[in-house]
Amino acid sequence: MSALQLMLSEDLQVTDLLQDELFQWFMWKRSKLLDISQYEIGFCGITSRMYTGFFSNAFSFIAKVTFIKGVPVVQIPQSYYTNTYGKKVVIPCSIVSDSTVTGIYWKKYYKNRVVRINNGDKGYQGISPTSPSLIINFATSDDDGTYVCHAINAAGISTSNSATLRLNGECLDIDISPTIANITQGNNITIKCTVSGLPPATSIIWQFTPNGGNEHTSNIVDCDGKYTSGSLQNPSLTVTNFQSSDAGSYVCFATNAVGISSSNSPSQLSYASLPVVQIPQNNYIDTYGKKVVIPCSIVSDSTVTGIYWEKYYKNEVVRINNGDIGYQGITPTSPSLIINFATSDDDGTYTCHAINAAGKSTSNSTTLRLNGGVLDVSISPISATIINGQNQTINCIVTGKPPATSIIWEFTPNGDTHSLPILVEDSYGKYTGGSVHNPSLTITNFQPSDAGSYVCFAFNAVGVSSCIIPSVFEYTGTDVEISKRIDGMRLSGKNCRKTALSYSLLVYTAMRGSLSLEEEHSIILQEIAEAVFKVSDVIVSPLVDIIERKLLQIYLKRMENGTYQPRDDAVQKIIIRSFGNECIECLLKICSFDILFDHVRLRRENKDGDILEVDAYTLANAFFQRIQFDKGDAYLIGRYIRKFGEEIDRETLDLFVDILRQGDGDITFYHMDNFLDGLTKEGTDFKVFRKFPTLYDTFYRTVDKYKNTLLHFIVAFYTGSKKYKLYIQHFCKNKFDLLQFCNCDNYTAIDFASFLRRTEVIEFVICNINVNRQSMINRILETINIVVDESRILNTGVIDNLFNIPVNDIARGNTTDYTNIMLLIGKESET
Repeated sequence: MSALQLMLSEDLQVTDLLQDELFQWFMWKRSKLLDISQYEIGFCGITSRMYTGFFSNAFSFIAKVTFIKGVPVVQIPQSYYTNTYGKKVVIPCSIVSDSTVTGIYWKKYYKNRVVRINNGDKGYQGISPTSPSLIINFATSDDDGTYVCHAINAAGISTSNSATLRLNGECLDIDISPTIANITQGNNITIKCTVSGLPPATSIIWQFTPNGGNEHTSNIVDCDGKYTSGSLQNPSLTVTNFQSSDAGSYVCFATNAVGISSSNSPSQLSYASLPVVQIPQNNYIDTYGKKVVIPCSIVSDSTVTGIYWEKYYKNEVVRINNGDIGYQGITPTSPSLIINFATSDDDGTYTCHAINAAGKSTSNSTTLRLNGGVLDVSISPISATIINGQNQTINCIVTGKPPATSIIWEFTPNGDTHSLPILVEDSYGKYTGGSVHNPSLTITNFQPSDAGSYVCFAFNAVGVSSCIIPSVFEYTGTDVEISKRIDGMRLSGKNCRKTALSYSLLVYTAMRGSLSLEEEHSIILQEIAEAVFKVSDVIVSPLVDIIERKLLQIYLKRMENGTYQPRDDAVQKIIIRSFGNECIECLLKICSFDILFDHVRLRRENKDGDILEVDAYTLANAFFQRIQFDKGDAYLIGRYIRKFGEEIDRETLDLFVDILRQGDGDITFYHMDNFLDGLTKEGTDFKVFRKFPTLYDTFYRTVDKYKNTLLHFIVAFYTGSKKYKLYIQHFCKNKFDLLQFCNCDNYTAIDFASFLRRTEVIEFVICNINVNRQSMINRILETINIVVDESRILNTGVIDNLFNIPVNDIARGNTTDYTNIMLLIGKESET
């Protein structure tokens, strides 16, 4: 294709195409484009490239025609070039054109991008009609790509074939991560390093600049295991056991044949320690219903990422998070705990927890106590069976703050579902109490209509609360009815072993005061059954089944410690009277003395029938038996005689004294010692002897096989007890004969005092000698001289006769005591 330009005489330029040397001519005529090629055109001749055309329609024109052969031919000699990074690279280009080349430019194609390169662009030379080759002054990896040369002449633009340029080598690319990190003390941290490019690295160097700005940068050299890797094989660097001195910036350098390069950005590592969390006070007190703030301060060298609180109360741990209903705060910027409306449920111990990159820290604990809340109400008993006509008090304990402003009781009768308020003031004395000052409620003259459940309500400024469990009462009838039931059980027990066991359990509990299933009862239960029913084998099922199913509520009550007791005093009295009327000897043998004092008397008349009457002989024998088997009972018997002396006639007491003094049995010093303690309140009250002088005679009873009395032993153990001084003083003054009672070896208590050099006893004796004074002094002098020779005491039999007591357990006087006794006697001799 060739372009044909015609310069028309009318100064109009028409451009058309020349095809196979056949012209198409166009002419603008009166603003109309005419196709004149359809007309016959002739040329005058081709001279001076000036052509004259004419046609039959008489139109004619003259035009100067310039004929151009075609566009330039552009060629790059090779399709592929390689060179070295940093060198000057030339990509040749040749151009053949039959007309003047007016322009040259190149294009580079790389990674889906096209870049035009013009003459004069920075970093390039050539690219001109006279020097069309592309010259790259300093080749880098950015110059890799495919190139094409473009040439322009009058005919148009021509494009060369493509040529690819590849460069060998450059400084390496280094990428490290992380660029920023907080490291916890003691942890290891690896800075990952990726090195890419050619030629390959010949060395890897890491540099470290500590935080603070005053420290200089230094190359990292691992000489103590602090660092690992950082080599050609593994350019990544691991810092072990991170400490505050390791905080700073880390840079990686890689060297190759081209040069040295570094990571684009450093890895900035910060030392992360646990946050310091502090609650200012150890306890806080606030008011129920208020907004409560428990402050918390946090100091952290890294960002706090989480906050939560924990509450400890009644062995439970509750976690409190930001957003939980009823709370505010609990964020890194506002870590304090805000309780919007504090109630009693918020009482407890709190700790604050803060989390940062190093981990979690916990604050000191603080305790929150709230003043105020609905009151706690508890009542007792929870259940009971009430005898007709008795008064019953329901104990009510109200605790909490603010204090109660009113107390209300409600009653639901048995068999009904509707509760009725109890109006104490309008009850005409049926109820008492039930007020703020006395919240307990007393029901007087209990009747069948009073059976049901009772609930206590307490009001305060916060609200109303009630006892969790009501008190439920059952009606059981009068004392007469209970008595008939118990007597019926005693009678039917002769034919039914289970009934016999039930009755025996009631008797045991009433006489001992309580029953514990953890103790052994079989022997006493069998003894009771033998006395009443003439059978001993009555244990036919677990005791708890009998108690819970048959005896509880009506006759017994369960205590908080798991023991059982008589339901009340009336039931206890009925049981004791029922058993005692049939088996008084067994009752006197088994019954606890505290209970015996309340239910048994030595009286000739018992008009009311509420006290169990016993004859003197039976009681005296029972006491004698109990003294033998339990020296603790000896004390209680003495106390019983002292306490109820007003009710004991002389004849009855004389009978007891005779049995105790002469009765067969194993009565020891310890029994008589306890008996005397009970009679005299351990030597502080001797009034009972003034009323009953015959009681002195009980102490003539000998207490061992050598016929020693209590007074012999008191002298022997004199130095060991303050009460013995009181006893010696009393008996010297009021019953001197007891100290002169001889044992089987004809030694008296005074002789024991002389043998053992009891100076104080001898002094009391001398002060109270009324008859045969000189004879008594001579005997003391004779006896004390026997033991001047220490070896002779072993042949006297004194020590051996003291109930087999080891010699070392009896204190003997020393030379000073002997001298003092001799002075006492000497003074007496002179008078």
